[in-house]
Amino acid sequence: MSSEGNKSSSGLVNIGSLYEISSPDAECWDLKLGSMFRAALAVRQNAQAPYSKFLVGAAVESEKGNVYVGCNVERCSYSQGTHAEQNAVDTMIAVEGSVKIKRLVLAGAMSGDNIPIEYHGRAHSGICGCDSKLVLSCGHCRQIIWENCLGDKSVRIYTLSMSGHVFQINIGDLYPFPFGPEDIGVKYGNIGGQNG
Repeated sequence: MSSEGNKSSSGLVNIGSLYEISSPDAECWDLKLGSMFRAALAVRQNAQAPYSKFLVGAAVESEKGNVYVGCNVERCSYSQGTHAEQNAVDTMIAVEGSVKIKRLVLAGAMSGDNIPIEYHGRAHSGICGCDSKLVLSCGHCRQIIWENCLGDKSVRIYTLSMSGHVFQINIGDLYPFPFGPEDIGVKYGNIGGQNG
């Protein structure tokens, strides 16, 4: 990752379509977002990852304003593991039905590695060359997230670099050519459950 970027008046530093939150006063930062980061870091410690030893925590906020957390869960069959984002989104659906994601927070690192966001305040003060290790959702999770964005490409995904810097990207930039339910004639509000 380049250590250069264009800082805007909103407290964001543009690195292509990925933005570092360079100021605690950034327009996208609020108290709930801070609590979502703390929740993702806390649930990360509950991850069951004996094979990869890579612990991931996620917190998703529904359009209704409720926050749900999830961590990765590995199984010895390998193919039956659950990803943190999937766990959080599925929990949201289990409680609220097929609702829209407002935003999602992600934190991941190797077991034993602490992500030091607390040492940076709310966000780091600028682009740092040490931030080469970003944790972003895999393709499997991008699909899951996209399906509950209900066609809104502006839904924000926030991630912590392994050195504790906060970044944001819209799902439309993270997953630019999605295949979703509407491509096969399905509208989530019409499929049963609480919203059917």
